[in-house]
Amino acid sequence: MIGGLTVALVTPVTDTGDVSEDGVARLVATLRPHADALLPALSTGEGTRLTDRQWRTMVAATVRHADGLPVFAGILRPTTAEVAARARAAEELGAAAVVATTPYGPGVRQEDMVRHFTDLTRASGLPVIVYHESWASGNSLDRDTLLRICALPGIAAVKDSAGDPRATRELIAAHPGVPVLQGLEHLLLECGSPGPVARVPPARRRPARSPKLFEQGGPPLAAPGTDPSTSSTRACTRHAESTLPQALDCARAGGTPMTPQGPPSGRTTGPSQQALGGCVVALGNVEPGLCRALLGEPAAADAARLTEACARYGLDRDDWYLTLKTELHRRGVLETAREVPEPMDKEVPR
Repeated sequence: MIGGLTVALVTPVTDTGDVSEDGVARLVATLRPHADALLPALSTGEGTRLTDRQWRTMVAATVRHADGLPVFAGILRPTTAEVAARARAAEELGAAAVVATTPYGPGVRQEDMVRHFTDLTRASGLPVIVYHESWASGNSLDRDTLLRICALPGIAAVKDSAGDPRATRELIAAHPGVPVLQGLEHLLLECGSPGPVARVPPARRRPARSPKLFEQGGPPLAAPGTDPSTSSTRACTRHAESTLPQALDCARAGGTPMTPQGPPSGRTTGPSQQALGGCVVALGNVEPGLCRALLGEPAAADAARLTEACARYGLDRDDWYLTLKTELHRRGVLETAREVPEPMDKEVPR
């Protein structure tokens, strides 16, 4: 099954605003000893701003320098047709899977969401990871809808960035049949990690200066029962029994890349059986070793380090990706700390 540490990459940018392949190469080189997979072009990668050319450059560069690590191509586009087009492009570029939201708009119905992911699983030969969020799409997946989507052939995992740890635990307990990957650093130790750990104070993050990402009014909707300001854009994965290539091959073939949906007969489901499948986190850009440690048997000291790292790297800021870029520029990994420029043709949302 999909598992381990997936790093949600920042997008390195040159002084002229182009994607820097040299920056991608240096960044990926620092992550390869720790990461199990790489995720370019999602929210930490400023995916809403990437033009088609920039998106292709970022995904292709990540694949070229991954040295065998699976690359999950992030797709932030408003319609099924646009997401499907990028999914086909991701397959051509050598990605191992795609990560996508529901269609954008507060009026999208639950049935529309199921149809969207059904179409995406048929659009290319790549497995699909569901990006469970609300800030980009402006809508929320109900748990029953999410479970229906998880049962679709070709769905490989859920990247849970909805920001509600209780809902995450309930989703895991419902045995969705695919890994549930945490996308928020501050919830890594609250949603099924083994062992008693100190609680990490929540970071309050949302994209800074983000454009309007859906066509009909109102702010993005938070998941039911959550504070909208804690909704996030990222997710997480942990080691499991089968290998990632086996899981991806199974998902491509329309199988279920997971363990059975319920515990074996006569057995109870303990904490270790209701743990996260792993994590997809932005902190991995600058602290991949710490993120890797948190996927094992985290102790109170690890929780303290996580709290300190979240504060040090500004993960409670609206523009968290810029603080990460600033640190990576200071280290000489990135040539600039620039953000991705707004598209000149105003084609946002992306």
